[in-house]
Amino acid sequence: MNTYDEPSNQLARLFDYQGIDTCAATGLCADRCPVGINTGALIKKLRTDKYQRFVPIARWSADHFAGVTRTARGALGLKAIAGKVLGEKALAGLVNGVRHLSGQRTPAWLPTLPGPSRYLWPQGEGSHGGSNEGIGEDRAAVYLSSCASRVFGQQEEAPSLPDVVQSLLNKAGCRVIVPARVEGLCCGMPYDSKGMSEVAEAKRTELAEALWQASEQGRWPVLLDTSPCVQRLLSGALGKGLRVFEPSAFVLEHLLPHLDLVPIDETVMLHITCSSRRMGLGETMLALARACAREVIIPEHIQCCGFAGDKGLMTPELNAAALASLPAQVPRDCRQGFSNSRTCEMGLSQHAGIPYHSILYLVDQAAR
Repeated sequence: MNTYDEPSNQLARLFDYQGIDTCAATGLCADRCPVGINTGALIKKLRTDKYQRFVPIARWSADHFAGVTRTARGALGLKAIAGKVLGEKALAGLVNGVRHLSGQRTPAWLPTLPGPSRYLWPQGEGSHGGSNEGIGEDRAAVYLSSCASRVFGQQEEAPSLPDVVQSLLNKAGCRVIVPARVEGLCCGMPYDSKGMSEVAEAKRTELAEALWQASEQGRWPVLLDTSPCVQRLLSGALGKGLRVFEPSAFVLEHLLPHLDLVPIDETVMLHITCSSRRMGLGETMLALARACAREVIIPEHIQCCGFAGDKGLMTPELNAAALASLPAQVPRDCRQGFSNSRTCEMGLSQHAGIPYHSILYLVDQAAR
């Protein structure tokens, strides 16, 4: 036995956790690096080897994505039922016990993990969402809800995000178009974050084509309710003339001229996601929030929330470390926070002690 093998194996195991498992892979490191090195891109390449054996499963899930999201919603529904039957404390002990026995391979217990989204999506080609009664034909927008938004509900019995989007667009006199077979669409981010680039690109291409068709070849703008999905879509070629927006930029460009905003008399928290920072939309989010609330607080020393898709469930210590300074920065009279990524909002709600929702909720509260 080579005595030099043991230290090298220890180093490899250490890097597997400290480097590969707990890297959020957002690319924000490139903004800080003097020469723009994106360590997150390197980590994704290293994950390609680590998760190679799971690629067949990933391909199957990509091909059956609507069924996968339905199953995820069903699991969240069972969690809610089990919580009522066993009690939250007993269920937490059971979930964390299974996680310990599995060697941290199953999700951790989060007290603020929401139940499933109950929104029923329209079916069929070129279907419209919600009620478009009284809305003219001269203004419309394609609305794509992210897979995370389609799976997870909201904190504290808040209305569903699609209902809020419908309300806001109706107030602005804008017709809502939902892409055909929306339940099976995904930007590919879940696969890209694991280094499964081919599967991720296939889903991104499929989504781009669906949005191209739904937008009538670029006639109507596209609203995605989650910022990382926009960044992911823009990472490759889109149909000529396809205009894709995250919530803040969409509201400022397409809705604000048609809305009467009365700022709510509250102090609110605002989290600018990694993807929004990388797309240069931080000031856009802040400007919109300030137009909708009396006071807006962006906590200091928090760039990335550390939830990073599924990291908040599989390596929750990353989320906890990233948001360690957040609770002390939430004023006592602050009741709600806002962002533009459903998974980030879940992690923020967990550690801030107040519910976080999409910034579209704030706009809808202010819009008359």
